[in-house]
Amino acid sequence: MTTDQRLDDIDRRLERLTTISEQVVSRFQGIDARTEAIFLALDQLRQRQEASQNQIERLGEEQHNLTGLVGELIQSIDRTASEAAADRAMMQQMQSEVRGLQTENHRILEYLQDQRRGDAGTEN
Repeated sequence: MTTDQRLDDIDRRLERLTTISEQVVSRFQGIDARTEAIFLALDQLRQRQEASQNQIERLGEEQHNLTGLVGELIQSIDRTASEAAADRAMMQQMQSEVRGLQTENHRILEYLQDQRRGDAGTEN
């Protein structure tokens, strides 16, 4: 092989090496872009996970508050039921007393009507 042929062969090899190195650089750039996209996606996932964790903590606090409110509501309902039972008993007693008064009033009215009839009979 002559020197010129050798030089041509070296030029061809250098061109192929240049092409291969350009392809390698292009692949690395693609890998870098994908790696950057992966890091951005991971960062977004981390932010979402933190937001979810905060929301879970808030929901836990709200559940705790609601549990307290439900307890207070149950106590209030129990108190109201007790007071209603006492009111009902008092109303029944009052109703019994009113019936007694009505009966007594009825007797008095009958007595007065009998008296009036008796007076009317003596006037004639």
